[in-house]
Amino acid sequence: MVISITQSQSFASPNEQTNFWYLGKGAKENMFLKYKIQDYSVNGGKPFEMIIYFEKNDTVNGYWIAPVFVLYNNEIINGTFHLDESRSMNVLDSSVIPNELVPYKNAYFRTLDGLYYFTIKPISLDAKIWYAYGHDISGQLEVNGIEKVTVPAGTFNCTLLGSSSEPTALVNKDLPYPVKGQQRGYVNGTFPIVSSYELEEIGEGYPNVPEFPLALLVLLMALIPIIFLKPRKVSSICINDFR
Repeated sequence: MVISITQSQSFASPNEQTNFWYLGKGAKENMFLKYKIQDYSVNGGKPFEMIIYFEKNDTVNGYWIAPVFVLYNNEIINGTFHLDESRSMNVLDSSVIPNELVPYKNAYFRTLDGLYYFTIKPISLDAKIWYAYGHDISGQLEVNGIEKVTVPAGTFNCTLLGSSSEPTALVNKDLPYPVKGQQRGYVNGTFPIVSSYELEEIGEGYPNVPEFPLALLVLLMALIPIIFLKPRKVSSICINDFR
């Protein structure tokens, strides 16, 4: 993959250039990431899990082939994202997305891919401010140094983007998505957290996705009376008693 650097960035030293980041950096074939995500417009803001498996980098067509699995309410929804690494891991129209996966694809854009407009070009983690790129898009994120961040997947050195007390995103230079992030939005005169996410697991190989969890739950519920309720002895009944 060839990364173009703008003229203003081309004067950076070799050491500084290694500290550039963009969405998708660090993605490798046979790698998976599992996130816990909350999005105000999906499932009433209740959390769900999303697993993204980087199966193959299709260099001919210019995108990652990435099977995706959503785990919510004892159900699994799956499809395949085609992620355009040259466009900040945008989900392409050629992706295989069933109707039930569409809300989660939109949540992906608002959360894991939420820095889309800031990383259309590789950007330095040493910069003081990140600026958004795009038509009718304006915005900036303050860069507030590095700190160790602990999430279920482990402890990572992360660059803080946004407020130091409440960062918008925490970026590790070797991972394709932020380790953790959140976003506030205007809702009925208030500015609550409307989306959030954090890395739960990272690994190699095809992810271990539970099979038919709903069917298993139904089976267990059916077995509970058999296991825990003792059979009762039925005494003989005299038909005359009912006359």
